[in-house]
Amino acid sequence: MRQEKTSKIVANHYIIDQKPYCELVHNAGNAKIWVWTALDFADEEQKMEKFALRFKTEELAEEFAVAFLAAKSGDAAPVGVDRQPSRKKTKGYRPRWLLLHSQMDIHLLACPCSDPTRPHLPLVALQQVRQQAAPLGAYCLDRPLDHCTELGDWLTRIWGVGVLDCMTIIAVSVIAVTNIAETFVAVANIAVTFIAVTNMAVTIIAKRPLSQLRVAVLGVSRAGLPLALLLAERGHQVVLVEKDAPALAALQAGKYPFLEPGAAELLQSCLEKGCFQLSSDMSKIKGSEVILLTVTTPVDERLIPNMSLVEAAISDLQPHLSGGETILLRATVFPGTCEMIEQKLANLPALYLGANGSQNGHNGQHGQHGQHGQHGQNGQNGQQGGSKFQRELSVGVSFCPERLASGQVVEELKQVPQIISGSTPRALSHALALFEPLSVDLVELSLLEAEVATLFLNAWRYVSFGTANQFYHIAVSKGLDFDKIRSAIIHRYQRAADFPRSGFTAGPRLYQDMMQLSAYCRHTFSLGNAAMLVNETMPDCLVEQARQKLAECGRNFKGLKCGILGMAFKPGSDDCSHSLAFKLRELLLREGAEVSCSDACVGEADFVSQEKLLEASEAVFIGCPHAEYKNISFPNHQFLFDCWGLARKPEITVFKAQCEKFLRVAVVGGAGHVGLPLSLVLADRGHTVVVVDKDAAKIESIQGGKFPFLEDGGPELLLRCLDSKQISFTTSVAEVSSCDVIIVTIGTPVNEHLNPCFSVVQACMEELAPNLRKGQTLLLRSTLFPGTSSRVLAGLPPGISVSFCPERIAQGKALEELTDLPQIISGSDGEALDHAKALFAPLSVDLIELNLQEAEVAKLFLNSWRYVAFGIANQFYHIATSKGLNFDRLRAAIVHRYPRAASFPRSGFTAGPCLFKDTMQLAAYCRHTFSLGHAAMLVNETMPDALVEQAKRQLAGRSLSGISCGILGMAFKPNNDDWRESLAFKLRKLLLWEGASLRCTDVYMQREGFVSLPELLAHGKILFLGCPHAEYQNISIRADQKLYDCWGFFAKPKLAISTPWS
Repeated sequence: MRQEKTSKIVANHYIIDQKPYCELVHNAGNAKIWVWTALDFADEEQKMEKFALRFKTEELAEEFAVAFLAAKSGDAAPVGVDRQPSRKKTKGYRPRWLLLHSQMDIHLLACPCSDPTRPHLPLVALQQVRQQAAPLGAYCLDRPLDHCTELGDWLTRIWGVGVLDCMTIIAVSVIAVTNIAETFVAVANIAVTFIAVTNMAVTIIAKRPLSQLRVAVLGVSRAGLPLALLLAERGHQVVLVEKDAPALAALQAGKYPFLEPGAAELLQSCLEKGCFQLSSDMSKIKGSEVILLTVTTPVDERLIPNMSLVEAAISDLQPHLSGGETILLRATVFPGTCEMIEQKLANLPALYLGANGSQNGHNGQHGQHGQHGQHGQNGQNGQQGGSKFQRELSVGVSFCPERLASGQVVEELKQVPQIISGSTPRALSHALALFEPLSVDLVELSLLEAEVATLFLNAWRYVSFGTANQFYHIAVSKGLDFDKIRSAIIHRYQRAADFPRSGFTAGPRLYQDMMQLSAYCRHTFSLGNAAMLVNETMPDCLVEQARQKLAECGRNFKGLKCGILGMAFKPGSDDCSHSLAFKLRELLLREGAEVSCSDACVGEADFVSQEKLLEASEAVFIGCPHAEYKNISFPNHQFLFDCWGLARKPEITVFKAQCEKFLRVAVVGGAGHVGLPLSLVLADRGHTVVVVDKDAAKIESIQGGKFPFLEDGGPELLLRCLDSKQISFTTSVAEVSSCDVIIVTIGTPVNEHLNPCFSVVQACMEELAPNLRKGQTLLLRSTLFPGTSSRVLAGLPPGISVSFCPERIAQGKALEELTDLPQIISGSDGEALDHAKALFAPLSVDLIELNLQEAEVAKLFLNSWRYVAFGIANQFYHIATSKGLNFDRLRAAIVHRYPRAASFPRSGFTAGPCLFKDTMQLAAYCRHTFSLGHAAMLVNETMPDALVEQAKRQLAGRSLSGISCGILGMAFKPNNDDWRESLAFKLRKLLLWEGASLRCTDVYMQREGFVSLPELLAHGKILFLGCPHAEYQNISIRADQKLYDCWGFFAKPKLAISTPWS
């Protein structure tokens, strides 16, 4: 069997939800060939792979196809193929291996012989192997075999050369070791069993267990208890030590203490099987190989991490440690905590580690070779022997962070990859063995990397929620409905799929972890600090919102009967720790209101029923949106305050307009990146379009059929429209007088003081006004400061309408996205809306109707959210590099097969003509209280400075003056020729200021002073990646060259990932 026409076949294809995962199609031209098509999710990107499998005989090809179809239909699950490497030559030929695996028992390994004198062996289903192996005590847990060379070497050492010549081998994991021959024990430091299959007959050769550990878990916690139960169920010996007698008694009675689906049944099962022990005696941890701690390092009132809980837990453990254990921390801790514990344990008195010389004689007096230890096996007087023994039995530290969602812990423990780390190889092996039965990917990092990666993940989520909450603050302050605007933004718009909801962002982890990260970088985490002020004041925002509403009705809080519906910190949970609903209660009581509380998941003594709360309350506040509240009907007379968007669904109008007539359309500024693609698409779909632009040279070039910038499909569409005569070009604004709709692609830039500049729009309107007539609609397309549309309308003659329909396309993909993405439309009156509908109807996209100000704010919210999101990654990059860590490596570990981190952003230059400008406009709109936007601006705009400082540090005090430097890529975004507001030019200025001898290049544009890529690579000693164009992917960097890449473009972080298969 050989591989044909493929660039890559990835071992261990991941099981994913999308179907079909793979297909096997017969090649009509050759019965020996089947074509395999698969989806590959390696490197975080979906790729379609297609390659051919060529079999030696038609019979073998048919057998493989039958096996594949049986596996796929048998479990209705994806099936993957792993191509195994060739062995070294054995008897003159090189076997090739192909492994077919699925989620069921059909696990096949083909070893077709290439020796023509030998017949091929049949493929054997693992199901058949199990049936014959089970009576003999073999446990068949599927596990792909990664190194056939090692397999061949093992078998050769046991049975002699050529064992693979006569049999097919299936490798599987097993549970127990019994009756293994000494000859096998000598080479059996492996976790697999070899089952030799010859002519469908099964012979059990040997068996070897998965490592079974003795595990102690200290204390009942939401993070530790589900893991303890699952580990016990999967074969480890687990004891949970809990000093709280009532809590222990409840567990012994089978009562699970928290709301966690599936956990109560798991507890009952483990108690019945006797695989889970409970005790209040700390001495029960003796003999354990892994001790699981779930204590954290919370921040105190001064936002400084408090190490006392961890220190107290270690002190409690010390008298019970005998040496060789691994203390495994599960909850988030301040970076460096594991190192602190390691040092604390290293300084323990020798008696705690059992290092009194018990194995080499007390104080070395009974060494193996000589009295009084003078000639002991490991050194004179037994001192070296004692030291060696102490090193072997030192207590290790492991940090394996819990990254699960409460309410889904039991299921996610069996699905979510586990980050592992260890202070010693023994500690790391304990972590591997502990989580191996869960059959999830195990991603190995150092202790510090694991600690920081966890903080990055939770801080990113905290800031993301903070962005939505600040948008909620802004919308409420302007009398807008945030939920309505958000619904319009995300409707069938893929780039906004992860746009967060507003709500109380609290709980025991996100706030604490964000503040720990802030403390780790000496409180320079500006985005985190800004998010904290936003999130923590959400209850205050609701109270102020209620105060204004009450004032409109002549009411106040004094004596007002208020109800808070939901008191947990998140929906579907009974965890009230750090819940902001309790802060809301305090604020309302301080205002003089009478407050009652209810929660569908929490049964507190002072809580009332949902029915009683709704009946008695004049004002209802949603404190936590449990699913049980979704169908509540709130009476219209009742005040309702809901920052979660639960109670009342936003009412947005979405429709597809029928194309009833074609319009005559003028596009002002129509030769630019926004106007030209829109003009061509409208003309191609039937409208008559006049492009108006003052750049006569560009107009002449376009009329000659030359597309002025990079745009997929642009040149072809331009020629087609020119041939159709549906489009014309002019420099005269007088042409707009004959048009139904005048599209203006000029926006409101910001000036040097970061305030919106209306002069550009105003000048355009003054020039257009004499040519406008009654019945026309002026449609504004580029981003505007909120209120600009109304301001333009006020300055126009009567009878002219105004519409704002924001452009939301990606440069380079405009032609495709204009006919695919929904279009937000708005109008000053019915005629403006009718014109907007008629204009976009031929595009056959959803039309979402908002009012003028809502549409203006929606565009700013979208771009500001993206700007802040990129700013988070860039600030993480700053923090990581300042601490000597590799951000790309940490990010790769965070996102590896972890759905909640799928949108975790990459670092890089965040610039261009839109994001920065729009963020500053939103800041100006809310009187510069958009703290997250300003924090993101300071981070993003200083990325070039960070790269220069990074280079200067690497020079160890030497100056950049006179050093030959080069910048690869000068555009503002990859695979584009648009250099507007590109930070690569700021980087150029900084390097020139430092005195560097500088060369710049870009594959998509030529400007004065730019050089070719080969010239830059030949002369540059220090290279900076200014823009990661795809063409740079395969360039070679010399050993004497240094490359600075904040994009992670050239980064190929090497992660050690173990993939146990169950």
